[in-house]
Amino acid sequence: MNKFTKITASIGPKCEDRETLTRMIAAGVNMCRLNFSHDTGDIQGHKIDMIREISNELNMPVAVMIDLQGPKHRIGNFETEDKYPLEIGQKFTFDNDPTPGNATRVQLPDTDILGSLNVGDRILLNDGKIEMRVDFASPERVDATVVRGNEIWSRRGFNLPDTEINTSVLTTKDRADLEYAITKNPDYVAISFVQRPEDIAEVRDFISQHTSHPIKIIAKIERPNAVERITEIASAAD
Repeated sequence: MNKFTKITASIGPKCEDRETLTRMIAAGVNMCRLNFSHDTGDIQGHKIDMIREISNELNMPVAVMIDLQGPKHRIGNFETEDKYPLEIGQKFTFDNDPTPGNATRVQLPDTDILGSLNVGDRILLNDGKIEMRVDFASPERVDATVVRGNEIWSRRGFNLPDTEINTSVLTTKDRADLEYAITKNPDYVAISFVQRPEDIAEVRDFISQHTSHPIKIIAKIERPNAVERITEIASAAD
């Protein structure tokens, strides 16, 4: 069957054994996505080797995509492991003080984020279950109002959909993962939380420093500011 739509399969615990992978590729999978948010490099490397072997055995070309984790931001710890109640309209502060948090404040460990937030920006925590809106912003402290959510606790992940963060798109983990993955000659690298075309240039430069193998770059569009610059990002990516 000739098909123009390509099928990408994320390879996780349910399908990473040889028998299942073989059946998937035989059924028409065109590209295998390996999520580097999970598993160590050597485990992912074993999967890549197995995909290549199956591809050769079946004489069916299959591309390999490395999906980098990207920046993962979390708030600091609270005084106790309890969940602290939140009320709509309540004021809450994020600051650079490492002292454990309480019912009215907690640390944001990433100093570059405190310096990037602006009045009106949204702060989404715990996979969006909590939403706060910034009322006051400075490099040392951000005051916000609770818009949605009823409780908060230590080390919740957060996302800033309205804020352009002046930081590298490649974390220390991403650089280590990408450097290892390059040794396996992947076909594509997917970059998480792209904000600007310069992010693509940064990754392309990193790849060129480590290999001459033609690895293509996929930009994952996950933030509103990336949508606003979609034409430039699309031109920079593959």
